[in-house]
Amino acid sequence: MATAYSVPRLGADVFVAPNFSVGLAAAVTYLSISSETGTIIRLAPRVGYAVHAASHLVVWPRIGMSYEHSSYNLSSTGTSDDQTASLTAVTAELPMVIRMLGRASILVDPFAEIGVGGSASSSTGSITGTSSSIDRKANEFGLHFGLLIYL
Repeated sequence: MATAYSVPRLGADVFVAPNFSVGLAAAVTYLSISSETGTIIRLAPRVGYAVHAASHLVVWPRIGMSYEHSSYNLSSTGTSDDQTASLTAVTAELPMVIRMLGRASILVDPFAEIGVGGSASSSTGSITGTSSSIDRKANEFGLHFGLLIYL
């Protein structure tokens, strides 16, 4: 079973007061490979505070939570294995927008996902069916880059 906090997602943030933002990122992923199918659902609410650190630099620290639930089914001759998992993490991001010449800016975004909880379970649907469950956590650290063009 594969999971990652950084699956492609759609997010939006709204500034509800000067410099103060609230936002949500969400994703639904469906996988189908040979006899394996799976679904991943992810929600990540967050709050942030944007600061103009210099005339060419905006820093926008954000903090939030991430929750991910995944389920998989692997079917083969005579058996069916079902796996489910959930992960919860504290999310910290530090997006920085560096204004370049004209209407272009560069986005640099270091981030951390610190696992605080989760579980995984599996069951086999064969004649002698078995099941197991474990606690699990996952951490993820990374750096996003982007190019912004203002229209």
